[in-house]
Amino acid sequence: MSAALRPPLRLPLRQIALLGGSFDPVHLGHQAMAQAALQQLPIDELWWVPVGQAWQKSRALTPAHHRVAMLERAIGRDPRQRIETCEIERSGPTYTIDTLNTLVARHPGVVWHLLLGWDQFLNLPTWKQWPDVASRVKLAVVQRPGPTPGVAASAVPAELQGLSIEHLHMAPWNVSSTAIRADAAQGRAVLDRVSAPVARYISDRGLYRTA
Repeated sequence: MSAALRPPLRLPLRQIALLGGSFDPVHLGHQAMAQAALQQLPIDELWWVPVGQAWQKSRALTPAHHRVAMLERAIGRDPRQRIETCEIERSGPTYTIDTLNTLVARHPGVVWHLLLGWDQFLNLPTWKQWPDVASRVKLAVVQRPGPTPGVAASAVPAELQGLSIEHLHMAPWNVSSTAIRADAAQGRAVLDRVSAPVARYISDRGLYRTA
């Protein structure tokens, strides 16, 4: 077959996982989830997406430049991870559907995976235009560990039961950003729950310290 008649080569689609959150601060549980995704999903990269104005949170977030700086220190020089700042660049409440609209327009030809904890997955029907979100991504869910594999169908809202999800397996991390902030506010050590570079950044800048 001549070169003129050969069909054009189809390059494999890029596959990118999105891990969103306030990351205030980013902790070892977040990093374990990212590593589980990189090891278990057929993805080329993982993008961290720090939230701008979280519509489901009533408290004020730490300024975005600090949260991004902590993410930079948590990621280090891993070439498969990067920070996507479209949400903190956008004014108004942050909705995932708006983020996906932006990313799909900027990066055509990408297969998107959205990483969710189990509680986030159960809460999905409260999201703005959640069926559109689910249709644009592959949902990758970390299931809450229990005495038996999986979770009973009755525990899942009816509207979610037909969704296809990718299962992420990882050891449980009993850690929360709320508790880390509370301890840092009192000057207590947080190195057992955040990476050393993140702990150093919190300490050096006096983040979360009370007056």
